[in-house]
Amino acid sequence: MRARRGIGGTEVLRSTGGWSLVIGYLRDHLVMALVVYLTTALVLSLVSLLLSVGGADVSLILTNVGYALLLTTVVLFVYLGIDLWRWIPFASQAEYLLQQAREPDAFTNLPPGNGRDQETCGELLQRLHDLTAERLNEQREAHRRHLAFMNQWVHSMKTPVTALYLMAQEAADLTRQELRGVLANMEEEAGRISEGLDMVLHMARLEEFAKDYRVNQVDLLASVRQVINSRRREFIRSGVFPAVEDGGDAAGATVDAGDLGDAGDVVGAGHVGGAGHLGGRWMVLTDEKWNAFVLDQLVSNALKYSSHGQPPGEKILFRFRHGDATAQGRQVVLTITDFGPGIPAEDLPRVFEPFFTGENGRRFSGASGIGLWLVRQVVDDLGHGIAIASEPGQGTSVTLTYTSA
Repeated sequence: MRARRGIGGTEVLRSTGGWSLVIGYLRDHLVMALVVYLTTALVLSLVSLLLSVGGADVSLILTNVGYALLLTTVVLFVYLGIDLWRWIPFASQAEYLLQQAREPDAFTNLPPGNGRDQETCGELLQRLHDLTAERLNEQREAHRRHLAFMNQWVHSMKTPVTALYLMAQEAADLTRQELRGVLANMEEEAGRISEGLDMVLHMARLEEFAKDYRVNQVDLLASVRQVINSRRREFIRSGVFPAVEDGGDAAGATVDAGDLGDAGDVVGAGHVGGAGHLGGRWMVLTDEKWNAFVLDQLVSNALKYSSHGQPPGEKILFRFRHGDATAQGRQVVLTITDFGPGIPAEDLPRVFEPFFTGENGRRFSGASGIGLWLVRQVVDDLGHGIAIASEPGQGTSVTLTYTSA
């Protein structure tokens, strides 16, 4: 609904409630009228007093008091009439909007104000309209993004669900040995569904991020170890092993996957406990749960693309080092590097955009274009830094920057 534009004085007086605006205007200016009359009376009294002190005849002034008050009344009413004629279009339009407007755009149709008060009111309404429109556009964009994500997520979930359905149908006719392979594949597809559900939950929680995070001292190495152990089957299945490099030492120290956990959590070959000297050095300020989500997404991407390298990557490198001191404190830098196909140079600036999959998304299945966007949102909300570098055919490195605890 569009509001009515400027309304003339005659139309206002004919409209319902028009006279109430006039009465309200006169009531608001009653004090001013009284001040004018009192000022006129005071001036006449002072002039009469001065003339009487000087011995002059004041009868002329006294006999013309009525004319003076009449002239004051005429001037006052002319001023009020002109001011009312200029004031009433804005006031009537504001009154109409207050009673009838149903759309935010209607509040931009106010006529120019008469006086600073009306101008300020108009500017405030315009500012309020702009802020409302901005918030509305943000909500629309968030809703559009949410619908696009849900549509893409449902589409991506069809693949593992269909695969599970087909494998379940074939399982009845398989031997025990064949069944083991099918069960392993079913477990893999179930893992994809679980990842998809986890991503939906995190996207929903992201809207209430301020209520769902708490910054504490977190052992970054321990968080990396937990993520690796949670995906140990995928590491084994992909033929990729994780390696940790302690960049804080002069010579550096590289530790293979077997050094990242207890004997029951070993991924690949190696000895247990060799990474003990790394623990305790990489304490950072972050939210443990949300940071684990970021690490898990990055490790998931690294695993996904490592097997597509030429030749396939054999490891994922986690490099820890201390960064430069900033106003917030000393930094801890974690770089996660895979040796997969890399990202084309033209796609690199857009990898954090929602739903962008690029050339790799077309070449390899399983890309949703939402994981890195979520990672960027969480990292920004936590106050960390993130950067990505890649060389086609050589691999990709994602660097996270934390404030040291």
